[in-house]
Amino acid sequence: MKNILKNTAFISLVILLILCCTSCFLLPGDRYRPSPAYTESSEKATVINYTVDGCTWLLILEDGTKLQPVNLSPEFQKNNLKVWITYSLKKGASSICMTGKMVTLASIQLRK
Repeated sequence: MKNILKNTAFISLVILLILCCTSCFLLPGDRYRPSPAYTESSEKATVINYTVDGCTWLLILEDGTKLQPVNLSPEFQKNNLKVWITYSLKKGASSICMTGKMVTLASIQLRK
């Protein structure tokens, strides 16, 4: 009986050690990269207060495209604020606003 408990404890310890060691490593695409103020993939946008039918804040790109950000932080919620943004489309998402594409912002910085 003691042997079974020792073996079980040893196997559990080995599994726990393996899980701890492998969880510390990130896949190459998962590394955190701080976003610079401007990159070549950044786009110029203007924050617009669009309070119509459940809408709040929209981003208007230079070509007139409207984007509805799902994660616009409060410090950027100012009407006619000029910003640089990088974003990804939120696939399969819809909102009651029905204006523009829903996006998740990867970075946002003030434009000077």
